[in-house]
Amino acid sequence: MKIGVLAYPHYRTPPEKYGPIQTVVDELIKGLDKRGHNVTAFVTGDSDVSCSKIIVKDTPDIDDPTVPDVKIYEQVTIQELLKHRNEFDVLSSHISFHILPFLELLNYPVVVNLQGIYTNSHYKKVFYYYKNAYFVSISNKQREQLSDLNYIATIYHGLELSRFSFNLKPEDNLCFLGRTNPSKGMDVAIDVAKQINKKLIIGARQDQDDLSKKFYKEKIKPSLNDENIIWLGERDFDQKVKLLRHSKVLIFPINWEEAFGLVMIEAMACGTPVVAFNRGAVPEVIKDGATGFICPPGDIDCMVKAVKKIYEMPKEEYCKIRKNCRRHIEDNFTVEKMVDNYEKVYQKVIDDWRKRKK
Repeated sequence: MKIGVLAYPHYRTPPEKYGPIQTVVDELIKGLDKRGHNVTAFVTGDSDVSCSKIIVKDTPDIDDPTVPDVKIYEQVTIQELLKHRNEFDVLSSHISFHILPFLELLNYPVVVNLQGIYTNSHYKKVFYYYKNAYFVSISNKQREQLSDLNYIATIYHGLELSRFSFNLKPEDNLCFLGRTNPSKGMDVAIDVAKQINKKLIIGARQDQDDLSKKFYKEKIKPSLNDENIIWLGERDFDQKVKLLRHSKVLIFPINWEEAFGLVMIEAMACGTPVVAFNRGAVPEVIKDGATGFICPPGDIDCMVKAVKKIYEMPKEEYCKIRKNCRRHIEDNFTVEKMVDNYEKVYQKVIDDWRKRKK
């Protein structure tokens, strides 16, 4: 197949540091390329993808204060795409709803990959006009927010497991990976670490929106004076994997309906169990009691008890849970499985689109 891929243009593909969508898109591109498909990616100029690339913008900086609206990046991506409206068998779009008004201008079908959360009622006004387009969700939970769309499949993210080495003997610390946005619950991770008197190592991107800056200043920064709370800042890929594989537990205390949560499968690929609140796709990703523990939303006491339980496990039992984690990812969240599912979706959409055009 001749496949076009629209990557989320706020960061390079793959990202230098934070950028889960770009990480997944890069693995998808590499997987499709290895299988002999003719892939062209619409990416930033500093991207390093394995296929042909069309540059949509030289080097974006989502934190650039001179950019009046970061949605400009999606706009320039689509402007570039419209120059290539006849060139593909199918387009895989990973820029959410921004592609929708342009579907009828393209002479090929588009698979619209949903990447975010869409709980705000205003999203329905955008999506439902195009509800018969071809949608792929990244979790079943994500579908509940826009239940009437034409979903072709749910396709979970997949990892190239050779990049995540399994470790049976981690160090004694907890870890948190994410962003300083309040929705990620970094303050809860700090609270849990303090209550059980364990070291927490934080690898996180400092978001620059007003809400996140206020949250960091008031809820996070004062705790960094505690010798058990270690702030590393934003991590690149190798640093991230090193942190995950050497941690006893990953804390994932989200307080929003996370559409997937890539860091959970990255942790488990290294053997590290996850303790998380039951929000979003968490119960689709974690096997409660086998690869970690799932707590009721906002129940910090439950999270403290769950983490304590892991620390108090006999060595043999803890080794078993780490092996369970790796096996769970091997069975359900590999890049091979992800690419298999996208290939099936692309072919199905191409066939259906051609029938519609007859």
